[in-house]
Amino acid sequence: YQRRVHGDILSVYFFSILFSLSLPHLSLSLSLLNRSSEGRSYSTRMQRSGVLSRAAQLSLTNLAKGRSSISDVGRLYRVPPERDATLHPEGWAGAIGKLIPLPKRALMFRKPTFLLHQYLAKFLRQPNSPALKELRNDKAGFLLHGRHGVGKSVVLNQCVHFARSMGILTLFVPSIRHHTHGNLYVEPSLLLPGYFDTPKPTLDFIKGTRDAHSSLLSKIPFQPPTALATEPGEAQPSNLAELLDWSLRASDRIGLTLKLFLDEIRNLKDIPVVIVLDGYEALSEPTMYAFGDPSLTKNPDSPPTPIHASKLVLTRQLQPFLSEPRDNVLMISAVDTTETAQMEGFSDPALHLLHVEPYSEAELRIMVQHYAMNGPFRQHFVKKTGMMPTLDRICYKLAVLSDCSGLLAYKRFIGLPTWIYP
Repeated sequence: YQRRVHGDILSVYFFSILFSLSLPHLSLSLSLLNRSSEGRSYSTRMQRSGVLSRAAQLSLTNLAKGRSSISDVGRLYRVPPERDATLHPEGWAGAIGKLIPLPKRALMFRKPTFLLHQYLAKFLRQPNSPALKELRNDKAGFLLHGRHGVGKSVVLNQCVHFARSMGILTLFVPSIRHHTHGNLYVEPSLLLPGYFDTPKPTLDFIKGTRDAHSSLLSKIPFQPPTALATEPGEAQPSNLAELLDWSLRASDRIGLTLKLFLDEIRNLKDIPVVIVLDGYEALSEPTMYAFGDPSLTKNPDSPPTPIHASKLVLTRQLQPFLSEPRDNVLMISAVDTTETAQMEGFSDPALHLLHVEPYSEAELRIMVQHYAMNGPFRQHFVKKTGMMPTLDRICYKLAVLSDCSGLLAYKRFIGLPTWIYP
C-alpha cells in the first residue's frame, strides 16, 4: 500500500478504507471509524442531559476548501439561501428539499459524508490518481444504498454542494424518476432513431448545469461535428456554455444539446467531473410512457409500445460513463427506496456499494435538538410548566418509533404543526 498510495492519502482512515475496498464482494465499510467518531465527536458535544454543550456547527466555507476531520462527524452545517441558487439550481434530491424550509435546513456531517468529502478534495487535486481509482475498486463510482429515510439523498446533496463549492464540474440529476415517471411527455429523438427525449426534465438539467457552472463551461472549447441550425445573426457556439445557451433559444434543440454536451464531457481528460444521480434504479426499469396512440393507427386494437428507460437519450448518454470508467469522471448515485423496500438490495456491477447506516441515537439527538430549538415548534420545548418530557426520552422514543430514520422522525413528530411526542 505504501508504494501505491502517495501524498496525503497516507492517513489511517484511508488505510482502513483501502483495506476494506481491497476485499472482494464487500461494501465500503465505515465501521473502523466508529470508535474515533463516537469518542471524539459526540462526546465533546453532548452533556449528560442530552443538550448540546456548544454550537455544533460547521462552516461551509471550510468544507468548500476541502477541510474536514473525523472530529467533524456528527456536526451540523447550513447552506446559506444566497448560495443555494448557485449550488442547487436544479433543486434538492430526496424529501429534504420539500419537507424542511431552507432557512431552517441543517445537514449533518455523517460518516459517509466525511468519506466522500475527503475523496472529493483529493479528486479535485489529482483526478487521475491510481489510488483514488483503487479506492472505488476500479469502478465508475459509488452507489449509496440503505433503508428508506436513512439519508442517502442527503449525502448526494452534500456531495453536490461540496463538489461545486470546490470548483468541480458537477452534473446533477435530483431525480431520475422525474425523467421516467414524471407525468410529462416524451418524443422521438430527431438524432437517434429508436430513442426518446424527455424535453421538460432535460431542460431543467441544462438550465441547472448552466447556472451552476457558467464560468467554468465558458472555458471549455466546443467544436460541433457539423454546423448547428441557427437563426439569422446567431453565431455558432464555441464553448460549452454557449452550447447550453444555444439550446435554450428553441425547444427543438434540447435533445440534440443533451447528446452533444455529454459527448463533450466524456471526451474531457484532465478536468475532474462528478455526476450525481438520485433514483438510479429507474435507469433499468420501464418508464410510465408508451409510444403510439391507437386512435392514430390503422389498427385501433394495437396497444401502444411501452418505452423502457434504456431507450431514453439520457440513459444512452450515461451508459459509456458506466461501461468505460474514466479516471477523471466520478459517478455518485443513490437508490430511491420510497416506492418499494425491495430496492434496498439493488446493486450495479459498474458502481461500488457504499452502505448508509441508520441514524444513531446521538445523531437523532442532535437533529431533534436543532429542529426543536430553531423552528415553529420551539414553543413546545419551553419547560415553564414542567410537563414536557426530557430530551433524552424524546430522542429515545423517536429513535424507536421512527426506526432510526431521520426522515420518518421529522415527518411523524418534528414537522407536525403541533408537537406530539410518544
